[in-house]
Amino acid sequence: MKKFFPVVVMFISILSADQTSKIFLDNFLVYGEPLNIFPGISLQLVYNPGAAFGILSDQSGWQRWFLILVSICISVMLIFWIGKTVNSSRLECFSITFILAGAIGNLVDRLAYGYVIDFICLFYGDYSWPNFNIADSSITLGAALLVYSQVFFNKMVTK
Repeated sequence: MKKFFPVVVMFISILSADQTSKIFLDNFLVYGEPLNIFPGISLQLVYNPGAAFGILSDQSGWQRWFLILVSICISVMLIFWIGKTVNSSRLECFSITFILAGAIGNLVDRLAYGYVIDFICLFYGDYSWPNFNIADSSITLGAALLVYSQVFFNKMVTK
């Protein structure tokens, strides 16, 4: 059980940061109005009933339950994957934990509200990236670390 302690701490830390930021900013920001932080970065509260980049957000509501089901299935697979890698590859295990924490963070939103709370807005001039949150960042970082662990780290281990 000791081997899972760092994984659980990382998971709880990411999930807590995600949910705390969403609750705070949902009560602090005015929906749709940007609050500029730095050039190119603002906080702008939006609700995303769809998937990444707003995919499926214009649907009638069936996507909520579909995305909940997909999130649960993927989360269960990730939990088993963590259990399999906790002894063999710390980097792979932590990267999966980042992905799992992000998936659960957005799943909590979908279950509680029917949409995901997004608030980070990156832009340059008239161009902007779709708003995202800490859970999305965690998934992205975890995916990048997972690719790194599989492509580069495994090459070093096999040499």
